[in-house]
Amino acid sequence: MNYLLFTKNIIILFYSFIYMRAVILNKYNKEGNVEIKEIQIPVIVENDVLVKIKYDGVNPLDNMIIREEVKFIVPYDLPLVIGNEFSGVIERIGSNVTEFKIEDRV
Repeated sequence: MNYLLFTKNIIILFYSFIYMRAVILNKYNKEGNVEIKEIQIPVIVENDVLVKIKYDGVNPLDNMIIREEVKFIVPYDLPLVIGNEFSGVIERIGSNVTEFKIEDRV
């Protein structure tokens, strides 16, 4: 199962059961090299939404981030979990989330 954590900072994480599968950018590079790694699921806090991923994809922005083309606009700290394209179903919501409910399709 793949999941996504969507926060107001637009951090996207893919995971399965206790661990999540994440696409990690460790170093900016022109070759598009990233690492797919199992990491622990983060704690969902009041402004977070947990989404079970049904479909995901690679957005041109992901490639621009990897190639360091947007570093001066948005200076990301590395390592960075990347990913901007997904659809799925909300499984959990934080206590402050009012725009979504469990089982909403996003």
